[in-house]
Amino acid sequence: MINKLRKKFIITAMLSVFALLLVILAVINFVNFSIVSDEADKVLDRIIAGGGAFAQSMPTPGFEQGWREGNRPPIGPNSPELAATTRYFTVTFDQNGAATMVDMRMSAVDQAEAVAWAQTLSDGKGGWTRTYYRYRVWTDDMGTHVTVIDQNRELSPSYRVLIASAVGVGLGLVVTLLALVGISKAAVAPIEQSDRRQKRFIRDAAFEIKNPITIIDANRHILETRDGQSEETKAIDKEVKRLTRLVQGLDSLLLLEDVDDKQNFKAFDLSALTQELCGAYAKSFADSGKELKTHIGEHLEYVGDAMQIGELLDIALENALTYGKTHAMLDLAREGERLVLTVANDADLDEDGPLDSVFERFYRSEEVQRSGVVGTGIRLSVAKEIVDKHGGRIKAESKDGHFVLKVEL
Repeated sequence: MINKLRKKFIITAMLSVFALLLVILAVINFVNFSIVSDEADKVLDRIIAGGGAFAQSMPTPGFEQGWREGNRPPIGPNSPELAATTRYFTVTFDQNGAATMVDMRMSAVDQAEAVAWAQTLSDGKGGWTRTYYRYRVWTDDMGTHVTVIDQNRELSPSYRVLIASAVGVGLGLVVTLLALVGISKAAVAPIEQSDRRQKRFIRDAAFEIKNPITIIDANRHILETRDGQSEETKAIDKEVKRLTRLVQGLDSLLLLEDVDDKQNFKAFDLSALTQELCGAYAKSFADSGKELKTHIGEHLEYVGDAMQIGELLDIALENALTYGKTHAMLDLAREGERLVLTVANDADLDEDGPLDSVFERFYRSEEVQRSGVVGTGIRLSVAKEIVDKHGGRIKAESKDGHFVLKVEL
């Protein structure tokens, strides 16, 4: 259990750190690429303002004053060198879709490729194309224009930042994992110590209860032999059996927690085992005036510990027999890759909904306590341990006046 707790702690912490780093990575790179896109759109605005090419007479605010004052000239869309350094082309299409004019300032493609490329973009509005190129589709009296600018130089640093930040996230996760491996041991140490104390208490309590039970039961036999059976000896017998089941449940829990291997996992016929146990319980149900209905799929093979699965079935049937009012139903079938065992019995339940608290040790619901049915509140927790050992799922719910126990193996 402690190892599982450590794994859950590490996985949860790693997912939290990964989510945080992913958000940081996304925000940084989103802002970075947004700035590049915004700058590219400003360059496109200048080209479009010039009718598809840079207007040589267009003023560059701050340029002359900057030089007079000894400052750097403006950069980005207002750079005086932009017209000479920007690689772009503009293709104009008439109403029939024929290219009527091409303004080329890009050496990466020839005129024919530029026209074909612009034709594929003419139905859009604008955005990125071929990763490094920003384009805009615009119209005027001359027709439809497609302007494409090369942003390879501007985008390359952004992609380097993206790669560097992704590598940083990867290294951060590795460092976090190494740190969590050490931290998790210290984090679960108090829980591990408490678990050891709990196991020691359960083991000692089970051992200390066994001897008095044996002595009480022996004295009951003596009293019944000497004086005959009475209401008092019947009550003693009932309580002795209840305490015996409690001790057996505690022993089962300790055994399941101590053994964490699958050496006893073998293939066996679950249908035959279920049919055998249902047959054994048939007389008990009949004697109690209750009906047991079964629907068991044939030749359902399962790989697991047959003894533990047998105990699981025994717990489910005993629970249905003990708490069912008039009848119980057992269904075993294959659903996809799993075998599904469903055991239901009618019961006095207040409302429909999940009842997962029944798997807590020593838990007994208010309805059960009001009914006066004697129980230990531990058998279903043993059932959950068995299912967990086999990598399955177990749940309980109240549905249409029935207590439904569903196991997926």
